[in-house]
Amino acid sequence: MRMDHQLAERWIAPKSHILDLGCGNGDLLAHLQHKLGVTGYGLEIDEDKINEAIAKGLSIVEQDLNDGLGRFADDSFDTVVMARALQAVKAPDVLLLKSCPRSRYHLPQLCTLAKPSALRPKGSDASLRSTAL
Repeated sequence: MRMDHQLAERWIAPKSHILDLGCGNGDLLAHLQHKLGVTGYGLEIDEDKINEAIAKGLSIVEQDLNDGLGRFADDSFDTVVMARALQAVKAPDVLLLKSCPRSRYHLPQLCTLAKPSALRPKGSDASLRSTAL
C-alpha cells in the first residue's frame, strides 16, 4: 500500500466528507471511500486523469487550483486533502489559507503528503529523516 494512503487513513476520520485537491486519477479518494467510507469531491485539471477518476465512480470537478476554491462554501468539508499537488501550485501559501475555512473545524485539516525527495532543496544532498505526524 502507498505510504500516502496509509498516512491519510490515520489522519482522516471514518465517514467524513473530504475535498481532495489535485486528486489526479482519484486513487487516494477511491481508497478512502473504500477503507473509511468517506464522501467527497476531487479537484483536478488534467482531463485524462479526470476521466480515469470518473470511471472509478468518483465525483470530480475540473478546476485549476491556482484559481482558488470559490466554488465551495466555508464549512463544506470535514477535511481538505492535498496529497501530491502542492509543488504544482503557483501560490501554495494562498491556497493553503483558502483551504482552511472549507474545513468544518476551522483548523488546517489538510494533510500535504509529499515525497521526501520533493522537500529536499535542489542541489542538496542533505538527508531528511522520516517522522510520524
